[in-house]
Amino acid sequence: MKSRSCAFTGHRPGRYRFGYDEEDETCIQLKAALAEQIVTLIGVGVTTFYSGMALGADQWAASIVLNMRVIHPKVRLIAVLPCETQANKWSAEHRERYFNTLAECDDVITLNTHHTSTCAFECSRYLVDHADYLVAVYDNGLRGSTACIIRYAPEKRQQIISIHPDTFGDRHRGGLGSTQAAGADPGGAMGRESRRQYRESEYIRRCSMAVTRLMAMAKPPCRVTCFLTNKQLQL
Repeated sequence: MKSRSCAFTGHRPGRYRFGYDEEDETCIQLKAALAEQIVTLIGVGVTTFYSGMALGADQWAASIVLNMRVIHPKVRLIAVLPCETQANKWSAEHRERYFNTLAECDDVITLNTHHTSTCAFECSRYLVDHADYLVAVYDNGLRGSTACIIRYAPEKRQQIISIHPDTFGDRHRGGLGSTQAAGADPGGAMGRESRRQYRESEYIRRCSMAVTRLMAMAKPPCRVTCFLTNKQLQL
């Protein structure tokens, strides 16, 4: 099977209705949708993943790929940084997460020494130019770097898989199948805390199922750390 590559793009946390709250039910479902698409891509031969490492979807996707790499050793994560100073103005917590993820990457490509007015655009073009697929967490807006990448990608005949941050569906051309919301509560009978716990357990179950699909190349038993809850899964 020919090796293929995929790049990620998506909005910054301020664009989502849950903001920086990664324990929010919507955020948990969104991450589960990302995980399912990544597993599907690995299944069709994608082994190299590119992340621009911005806050939000870029880093969530990168964390998922690192989890998948434990099960599928051929998977590679390459960070493409717009500049060396990308995280300079972030909080200490976000900087720690950023540098910890970079340390786990198979390669880190830095496009500029300092921030410039065009470095984000240069990063976006690099991601599209080097990937066969583009996974975008995209709310269909017309402004922002994610919208720019969505408009540029078709010029490269790139297949786009767009996950809407509110509905979690694959709505864009070239997708590999629809993505369902994780941990739905059809009856609406659960309280907020109960629903959060239910969706967290459902997320872990789904991730367990997802990575189990890749166990053919691994020697069991294998332990994977859930990037959302920091709990280890025994597979």
